[in-house]
Amino acid sequence: MTQKNQSRWHLRMNQFIGIGLLVFIFFAVNYIGYKYYFRKNISLNTYTQLSTQSLNVISNLPAEVTLVNFATPQGDITAQLIMQDVVSILGEYRYHSKNKIKVVRVDPFINFDEAKRYAELYKVSDQENVIVVDYKGQKKIIAYNELADIDNSLVTVGGAASVRTFKAEKAITSAIQSLVGGKKSKVYFLSGHGEYDPLASPDKKSGYSLLADYIKRQNVEIAQWNLISQGGLPEDMDLLIIAGPTTALAPVEVEIIEQYLERTDKPARLMIMLDPKTQSGLENILKPYGIIFENNLAVTKISIMGQVRLYGEVLGESFARHPVTEWIGKGGVNVNFRAARSLTILKGSQATPLVLSPKTYWGETDIVNPLAELDPEKDMAGPLVVAAAVDKGSLTDGGVKLTGAKIVAVGSASYLINQLLDVAPLDFFLNSMNWMLDKEQSMGISAKQPQEFNVQLSDQQLQTSFLLLISVPTLGLVLGLIIWFQRRK
Repeated sequence: MTQKNQSRWHLRMNQFIGIGLLVFIFFAVNYIGYKYYFRKNISLNTYTQLSTQSLNVISNLPAEVTLVNFATPQGDITAQLIMQDVVSILGEYRYHSKNKIKVVRVDPFINFDEAKRYAELYKVSDQENVIVVDYKGQKKIIAYNELADIDNSLVTVGGAASVRTFKAEKAITSAIQSLVGGKKSKVYFLSGHGEYDPLASPDKKSGYSLLADYIKRQNVEIAQWNLISQGGLPEDMDLLIIAGPTTALAPVEVEIIEQYLERTDKPARLMIMLDPKTQSGLENILKPYGIIFENNLAVTKISIMGQVRLYGEVLGESFARHPVTEWIGKGGVNVNFRAARSLTILKGSQATPLVLSPKTYWGETDIVNPLAELDPEKDMAGPLVVAAAVDKGSLTDGGVKLTGAKIVAVGSASYLINQLLDVAPLDFFLNSMNWMLDKEQSMGISAKQPQEFNVQLSDQQLQTSFLLLISVPTLGLVLGLIIWFQRRK
């Protein structure tokens, strides 16, 4: 081999070795960056940055938590608006957890088989947009509409919906904390008086079985309880729900519930829902707390094909600023309570009217008369109170929060049956339940508002920006052409 050939061979070997080293360094640097990376948000927008409270919860996790982002944004305005923010904040949870939090993304449109497997595992529909928080087989399911408040005020005038507040961190961290705490809440449904049955077959249209499935998603156990046959109230009860009794309770049963409301060692948690056209003996049981169930039917007049008729389904239109209903007022939706009676709120009481009907409704006492008219002497004029709440642990003067009885009263129970269950009424019920179980996300993590950064330029600044935008590429092009001509010479 001549010296010239040897030099060429050495040169080629050096080139191969150099390229090999370059490729090795490229993959090594990327691998190290993938395995051992550091993330820091240096932007002005801290929208998806985790708070100190969340970081403390994450750092003390005793075992792995799985966050399943089960969502298809098509057809869901909320999911479309916040999907990327949800993905970003889930990435923050995974990064700061040091492998204690696993994040799974499931999209039925991309991988139907995987979506079907997760839907069967967590009992969700492939049409739902939810975050599933799974800890040691216990799960809590958070709907996307719980992750943000959407402003729809401009939609009616041709504008677009926008995010008012982003609450994903608050919801996810609270769910993790409640699951890691270990103890499931126990909710009992009163039975023995024709109440709606949460353990009924899903095929039973008047049952509460669909509602029961959603309750279980909140890491809550449910059971039925008969005050007479089982003797008093159970010790492990966290919430008692009385859902539409059709026959009257015995005086001793009413007395048991009254004593339960007066407890101080473990304050009462009670939800009473009474349908119209029934007498349960509980109509005045909440009178000491400022609420009376009226014996009437909420109705309004509607015109169909020129004929005026009475309409007996109540659409909740006005909502109080309260943990149970605040989300509804911000979202601009109505809640259909179906056939309902009105409630009276006594002056000077701590009761809060949660939901009001439109002003056109009135409380009709002549329930069987299809041609009834508002009688100011017997009937109650609108707007009517359809639902109310009592919080004996709230002090309005000193801002101090004490532990006391929590009560929710609703003038309807049929709005939750399998045949009629809808999204807004379901959310109203679940919010009521979580509020009474003290699971209304009271960790002190505030909802975050999106920040908009606007740049305002004067006419002179706009002209200067335009000239720079044109001149810089043009200068590069001219220099390139000069160099090209020089090389050709």
